[in-house]
This record gives sequence, C-alpha cells and structure tokens, in this order.
Amino acid sequence: NLNTVSLPYGLRGEVSPDEAIAQQALARREMIANAMLQQGLQPLPSGQMVGRFYVPTSPFQHLANLAPAALGLMSQRQIGRERQESAARDQQQVQQALEQYRQAQQPRNVMIEQQGPGAPAPKYTMDELGEMNQMHKPGTTVPMFDDKTLVNYATQQVEGPRPTTPGTAPADPAVARQQMIEMIASRNPRVANLGQILLKLEEDRATQEANRAEKELDREVRRESTRSNEATRLAILQSNLQMREMELRSRERQGEDMKEQRAQLAKDKNELLERIAQLDAETKKGIAEAHDKTQRDIAAMRTDKLRPLPVSVSNALLENSENIRLVKTAIALSQGQTVDGIKGDANATGWKGILPEWLLQRVDPSGVDTRAIIANLGSMTVHDRTGTAQTAHEYKRLQPFIPKENDDPPVVVKKLKQFLAKYEAIQQEMTDFYTESNYFVPKNWERTPKVTGGGSVLEEADRILGIP
Repeated sequence: NLNTVSLPYGLRGEVSPDEAIAQQALARREMIANAMLQQGLQPLPSGQMVGRFYVPTSPFQHLANLAPAALGLMSQRQIGRERQESAARDQQQVQQALEQYRQAQQPRNVMIEQQGPGAPAPKYTMDELGEMNQMHKPGTTVPMFDDKTLVNYATQQVEGPRPTTPGTAPADPAVARQQMIEMIASRNPRVANLGQILLKLEEDRATQEANRAEKELDREVRRESTRSNEATRLAILQSNLQMREMELRSRERQGEDMKEQRAQLAKDKNELLERIAQLDAETKKGIAEAHDKTQRDIAAMRTDKLRPLPVSVSNALLENSENIRLVKTAIALSQGQTVDGIKGDANATGWKGILPEWLLQRVDPSGVDTRAIIANLGSMTVHDRTGTAQTAHEYKRLQPFIPKENDDPPVVVKKLKQFLAKYEAIQQEMTDFYTESNYFVPKNWERTPKVTGGGSVLEEADRILGIP
C-alpha cells in the first residue's frame, strides 16, 4: 500500500525536513515506477484457441505491454537525476554557509576620511534660496528678504565633505558570530553541525587568548616588581656614597689625614660602579630569562590545548595506513618487483583471468601472490573523516579503480596507482579535519611493507584485513 510508505529521512538528522519530504515523495514515485516496469516485463501468452482455430498474439499487444515498462524506466531515470540534484543542493548549502562565514572573517572594505578641511560648498541650496524668495511678511505682500540679503545668502559658504580614500578595517566579530548563529539555526543538519563546530573553535580560541593575557599580565607584574627592587637597592647605594662624601668633608674640616680617606672613597666608588654594572648585568639576564620563560609558557600553552585523539579515530587512521601499505605492495608486485623476498609477476593478469581458478594456479603459479593481493583490495575497510567505514567495493570514490583479474597488466598498474592516490587523499582529508579541530594527530602513519614469520604477501594481506 503506497499510502503506508514511511522512510526515516530526517528522523536521525541526515537531511532537512523539507528534503526529507522530497525524498519520501521520490521513494513513492520509485515504487510506482518499479511496479510499472515489472508489469511491462510480464510475458504475454503466445496465442489462444478460438473454437477450432488458433489465434496468435497480436504485435500491438506486445507494444501495449512495453508502454508501462518504458514509462517506468523513464521515471526511474528522472528520479535518479532528481536525487543527484538534491545531493548537489545539500552540498551547495554547506559550501555557501562556510563561504559566508569566511567572508565574515575577512577585513572589510571601508572609505577612510582624509585629514584637513573639505572643499567649500554653498551654505544654502538653490531650492532653499527659491523658497526664501517666495516668502512674504505676515499679512502683507512685502518680500521677507530683499535682493541684497538673498545675494548675501547665496554667496555664503561652509566646509563641504572631506575627501575619502578606500581602505580596509578589521572584521567585525559580531558579524561572524551572527553568521555562526544562523548556521546553527539552519534547517540543514549538516550546516547546523558545521556551525556548532565553528562555535566550539571560537570559544576555545577566546579561552586561549584570555589565558595568554592573564599570564602576560602576571609576568609584567613580576618584571615591574623586580625593577622596583633594583631601583631601591641603587638608591640605598647612592645614599651610602653621599654619606661617605659628607663624612670626608667633615674630616677635612677637622684637619685629619685626607689621603687615606680619599683612597678609600675612590675604592668605594669603584666598588659601587662595579656593583652597579653587576646589577645591570643581572637585570638584563633576568629580563632575558623572563622572555625565554614567556616563550616556553606560550609553547606549552599551545601544546596543552591539543586534545587527545579518540581511540576509534586512531584505530581508523592506523587501519587506513595499513591498507595504503598493502596497496603499495600490490603495485610493486604488479610491476614484477620483489617485496620482502616475495617475487612479483608483471604478467599475472590479463587473458589468464578468464581461466578457472584451479587451472590458473597450475598454468601460472608465479602469479598467485600478485593476483591474490589484488583480489583482496576490494574487501579492505576504508574510514573517512565522517566516521563512515565501508569496504572498497562499497566506497564510490575507490570502486572504479579496483583492478580485475582479466585486466591487462598496464591497466592494472594504472588503476592501482589511481586507487592509491584516492586512498591517500581520503587519509589526508581525515588527518587535516582532526588537526584543524584542535586534536593531536601524529604527522606520519605510514609504515613500510613487512612480512613477518617468512610468510607470503597473501598471508600478510589476510592478517591486515582481518581475514581468518
């Protein structure tokens, strides 16, 4: 019963409610198209007996039976195109929201007013002067302004607008935040999730800035306290020197031996100068150490803010890395190279692929490992940044590049290289996504091909893919 069709579009946040309704309508149309196609493919009886005579089926009956099939096929193609357009619209909404947020983060183009007075401009416009000329004194026909007064008003000038030049101004944070709020309130779940991520990043950045400002203020207070203590110590030393000089003058007035006192005073001065130089050097050293500590605190603060990578994501990245290593091993074996003692076969595929497996193993035993590892590529599990885990045969970006046993050797190598490039792009997209999301992601997951226990490449491939 088509009236009871209910698909869970939008119930788990996959698409917007409007798009969910459209997908349900497409599903109902697709069921109708399938029913028409099945009806058109039903076979007709070859003929029937009418009394003693045999009457064959008319060709027009076949044509009439093909009409529902043709209409159902056309409907299916139209539904496929509409679903592609729906997916494109959804992706366009996400890209448009992200682009609007990026524009809100860019500096604004503004007109900057230059310094100095503007060009002179008339104080009254021609319309205002015309209205003055038409005005009369109350209750009379005498003009309120005579010609001399109007001429005086017409010649009066004021400062006009100042000239401006194009320039840029910093981005307005309120505009960017309003854009994030609109993304979060979007009916498209993907756009709303993107807004939540951007909002979390902005909050983390604001927290980092606040912590950095607090630490910088604390360091500045410590430096100011150090400078104040040094100034106090220098003031005490200068005060002691002045007291010694005053004592020396007093003894000179009393007629005491001045030579010894002067020598001691010169010695004290030299010691004071040396102490001042030492304190100056210690102050400079302290400032340099405080600067180095500041840089270390900033670096430590940035490192501490990185969140540990979830275990599921780490396992997914590691499994992708192992699969990439397996693809590189398949490429080397398909080119006839030796990988960890296993000799590859550059002619393991091609026309031989049409032979039965039991015969192919006896006709070409040297290509068993190469064909086996190529056949296992389709069953490896591929993880992407959305958290989806699919086999290579199910993953649309990799499916066209999985070689077949009857492909020519150059075609196999070409497909494997394209398969490797696409897979490495998926791995890089996943790494970039979690790096930009403030997670700690190791720089290199790749491992070199290695066969343990002296086994073959086929055994190593089964171990990586988890095949018993």
